[in-house]
Amino acid sequence: VIGSSQPNLKYADQLLCASITTLKQTGKWDPSWVFVLSDHGIHQRDYGAHPERKRHVPLMVKAPGQTTREDRHDPFRLVDLDRIPGFSRAVDKHP
Repeated sequence: VIGSSQPNLKYADQLLCASITTLKQTGKWDPSWVFVLSDHGIHQRDYGAHPERKRHVPLMVKAPGQTTREDRHDPFRLVDLDRIPGFSRAVDKHP
């Protein structure tokens, strides 16, 4: 049995906060795409046979100029990044 993950979560939160603060202080927050995601964590059992039982993984995206929050709960895969408005154009500009 693996111990509490709380210290790791707290550390990850501190790193994210420091990164966001640095982006804002350097004027890079507004024009930047920021992606925050997680892995599935440590599984104690196999969820492969039952896709509906797979754990949901958070994905947070901040687009350039974005000022309001939008929560989505529909299934999303990383191969579907082009579904994010404006992301395909940003990638095409910077090969």
